[in-house]
Amino acid sequence: MEMSETAESYKHQLCGMEIFPSFKYILPYMRGRKVLDLGCGEGRYLEYFGDGSVGMDVAGPNLKSCEEKGLKVVERDLNRDLPFSGERFEIIFLSHIIEHLDSPIQILRESYRLLEPGGLIIIGVPNTGGLARLLGDHYFNDHEGHLYALSFENIKVLLGKTGFRFKKIYVNLPLVKRCRLLFLMDLVQRVPFRFVSWVVDAIWVIGEKVRESDEGESGHLH
Repeated sequence: MEMSETAESYKHQLCGMEIFPSFKYILPYMRGRKVLDLGCGEGRYLEYFGDGSVGMDVAGPNLKSCEEKGLKVVERDLNRDLPFSGERFEIIFLSHIIEHLDSPIQILRESYRLLEPGGLIIIGVPNTGGLARLLGDHYFNDHEGHLYALSFENIKVLLGKTGFRFKKIYVNLPLVKRCRLLFLMDLVQRVPFRFVSWVVDAIWVIGEKVRESDEGESGHLH
């Protein structure tokens, strides 16, 4: 398989990322639905998805780990066109992968093509404007694989330009699991993002594929 230079750097890496506690807000969208997990890593999220779900990754160790768990995976450089026919999945899931790709807008266009009408795209990214970045976890210097710093507003713009309507945002607070303060995360979900962005270390943004009839009625996408 021909790979981009970006993908080559991940070919032999094993992804050891833990599941974010805020995934509990995303999980209800997934139950019983066919999901394409782009950049699935070791399959820690993929294990929760419905029958017919597929993971896609470029790293051999990640693919091997998924296969050992009995998960369906496909080897693919996500900087290339994806090897499926259109409108095949109900949900497309990208957890902390889009900021590592050569072209975020290209993967969103491919996601639109592969989603059923009314399907959802769920994007998890680090929050670049939080205190964690200011206090020592520098977004680019400490994470050499980061190519883009995607803000909440930036993601909404990209969704609108690729045929999606913004639906929902969920936030993740650092250390709440370790400190057994998970109730705080429930509380901040009710607060507008602009008021809590400084304490958030990651976000989940959900977009809905706009049906052609909806696009025609509105005249443009938001």
